[in-house]
Amino acid sequence: MNWSTRLQEFRAAERAYETQIRHETIISEKLRGQVLTVGFGFALIFMTGVWLFVPYLLPVEFTYTLYGLQFVYWFLLYFLLIIFYEAMIRLIFPYFERYAPQRLILFQYLNAIEEISLPSIFIILFCQIIEPIYALLMPPVFLYFLFIIMGILRLNFKISLFTGMVAALQYLLLVMFLIEPTESLPAEHILFSPTQHLLKAEMLIVAGMMSGVVGLEIKRRMLNSFQSIEERNRITNMFGQHVSPAVVDKLLSQPTEFTSETRPVCVMFLDIRNFTTFSEDKNPAEVVDYLNHLFAPMIEIINQHHGIINKFLGDGFMAVFGAPLSTGNDTRNAVNAAREIIDLIDRFCETNQLPPTRIGIGLHTGEAVTGHIGSTERKEYTIIGDVVNLAARIEQLNKQFQAQLLISEAVKIAIAPDLDGDATSLGGVLVKGRIEPVQIYQLA
Repeated sequence: MNWSTRLQEFRAAERAYETQIRHETIISEKLRGQVLTVGFGFALIFMTGVWLFVPYLLPVEFTYTLYGLQFVYWFLLYFLLIIFYEAMIRLIFPYFERYAPQRLILFQYLNAIEEISLPSIFIILFCQIIEPIYALLMPPVFLYFLFIIMGILRLNFKISLFTGMVAALQYLLLVMFLIEPTESLPAEHILFSPTQHLLKAEMLIVAGMMSGVVGLEIKRRMLNSFQSIEERNRITNMFGQHVSPAVVDKLLSQPTEFTSETRPVCVMFLDIRNFTTFSEDKNPAEVVDYLNHLFAPMIEIINQHHGIINKFLGDGFMAVFGAPLSTGNDTRNAVNAAREIIDLIDRFCETNQLPPTRIGIGLHTGEAVTGHIGSTERKEYTIIGDVVNLAARIEQLNKQFQAQLLISEAVKIAIAPDLDGDATSLGGVLVKGRIEPVQIYQLA
């Protein structure tokens, strides 16, 4: 994939998630302001401590009087200015998210100019007490890079590059209008070499470009995360909340759309026997608690055997093995899941974790049409076909034969090597909707 295609995809995703990106940008800007506020706050506390307790560590120039105040006071006031400015910016940004989102970019550019001007002000301040050429070698110059690096959190390549360019321009203007040769430092001195100042300006531009690239990569990964979350939500909405995480991951790894298709599946219908009688003397909370306690482990078993719960039917459910994904042994998985569910219910009843409970399960395998039914607002992944109808009829036969697990002949043939004589033939049984008898087998 070439860069132009990747850029187009990035721009498309950016437009699609404009609101989320804008919200994340506001969060990043607030974090940026908080980091700068805390950082300069610590610097202020440190310098105040040095001035109060070990003033002899400060350069003698800090005691010079400038506009009626010792320079150290201007130094501390400068830090207070930055702290106040960043604190105000942190409070202002949420206003743009709520009331003027279209002006956010313009404000970010203006903020970039104002912030990158702070080191320039600091350098000009130092020029009042020392030779300007030396002021350009002092730590305030490094503040340009600090603000450029923090610009990564703007998540905007253009603004980061713009910040670096403004920093370079301001630095060169300071060089042009402030520094002058002296007797001790003639024009030929290396400190006045245009090359070294141009290189510093170039480094500021490169730093802005690199911070922009890093911010762009963070933004790209953020967009990918949004897309992944949306895709996961889409799949969960299609297949219901009871699709296992493993199935969701497999579906996410497949680039194809889930179009309607005919495919072999094994359908399971499960029903709780005598549920109406059980719920007659129970309040709604007790009934819901009973069903949740019962269904939770059943769902887990279905998931473990690579099936999905297609729909709940009050006191039962319909599960499908082989759609939307197949492991190649879907019928065997369905039978194993059914047997495990029955064993689980028996175990719960024996240990009094459930009141006496009996279930009925019917299994049938065959071709079915799978696809989505609904509108653009709400769709449901549906399994349609005779295999579904017959599986439901087989489940209902459990009442007639006092059984818990009945399967069709198609299921018996599919799992024949694993039966070991466990299947008891019930002969041909007439079921609703069928003219010919259906061969039914009992496994439990």
